[in-house]
Amino acid sequence: AKGGITGHENIINHYKAICDIVDGDVSAEVISTDFEGMIKEGEALAKLHPQIVVKVPMIKEGVKAIKYFSDKGIKTNCTLVFSAGQALLAAK
Repeated sequence: AKGGITGHENIINHYKAICDIVDGDVSAEVISTDFEGMIKEGEALAKLHPQIVVKVPMIKEGVKAIKYFSDKGIKTNCTLVFSAGQALLAAK
C-alpha cells in the first residue's frame, strides 16, 4: 500500500517480482478478517511462490486460520502481536 500499488493483479505481480529478487521469505498479508476469507486469500497467496509466507492478524479468526495453514504446511507470519500471551498463543 505504501508503494502505491493498487489493483489485485498488480499486487499479485508485485509479490512475484519481490520473490524473484529476494533470497528468503516474503510476507504477503491477507486482508479478510473472517476465517473463510483468510483461508481463501492465504491459500491463493501461498500458491504464488514457495517463498511466500502468509501474514495473518492476531485476532480470534486469525488464530484459527494459522492453525489451518499450519496443518496444511503453509508458512505463516502472525502480525499485530502486542503481548507475550498473544505470542505464545500464535506459536502454539
